[in-house]
Amino acid sequence: MAEDYFVTGLDLALERGSPSYSHWVKKVSTANAGRGLVQFAWNGMIDKDADPVLAWIDFERWVCSCPDPNCDGLELVCLEEPFFFCLSCGNFAIDGLAYPVEFPSQVEREQLYSELLKRPVRRPPGVPRSRAAFLTKSVVPGLSRSWVPGESIDDLKAQRRAAGQGNAQPGGQLPPRPKSQLRSRRLAQGDRDFSDGELSS
Repeated sequence: MAEDYFVTGLDLALERGSPSYSHWVKKVSTANAGRGLVQFAWNGMIDKDADPVLAWIDFERWVCSCPDPNCDGLELVCLEEPFFFCLSCGNFAIDGLAYPVEFPSQVEREQLYSELLKRPVRRPPGVPRSRAAFLTKSVVPGLSRSWVPGESIDDLKAQRRAAGQGNAQPGGQLPPRPKSQLRSRRLAQGDRDFSDGELSS
C-alpha cells in the first residue's frame, strides 16, 4: 500500500536497532538526560489532557513540530504509536510526558499519498529509508512531497497544475519496507495501550 512508501518514526527506530518507536525514544531520551541535554527522559506516559499535536508530511516523512513556543524541535512520529516526545527539549513544558498525536484518517492519508506520489523527486541511492527521504530533492522547484494540516487534496492538485505537472503519474517511490520491518511494524501496532495514558513497549 502507498503508506509503506512514507517514512515514520518506526523506520528510524528499526534502522537504529530498536524493536519499536517507543523503545527508541526511551533509549535516546534517557541518553540525552544522562548527558544533561534535557531534564526529562521519557517514561512511556502520555498526557491525555494535553491538546494533540498535528502530524504533517515533510518530504515523505510524517513529523510533528514541538508545540512549546520556546523550542523549535521537529521529530518523526509513528502511526502505530501516535505520541510526540521532543528530543530537543524533553517536553519540559508538560514535565516530560508525551503529547498525543493526531493523524489524518486512513482514507485521508491514502488520498494524500496518491496525490503526493505524482510529484517527481530525486534521491541518493543506497542509503536507509529515513535518510533517503531526508535527502530527497524535488525535480520541480517548490513541489515537494509535503503536506500540512489545512491543505486539501484540491489544494495539492492546484499546486501541481501551477507547476506544470497536471498529467503526472505516480512514480519515484522509496523502496518498500523489508518484510522483516513490516512484521515489526505489525508487532508494534499490537503493543499499543492507551487506556491509562501509558504506551507499552
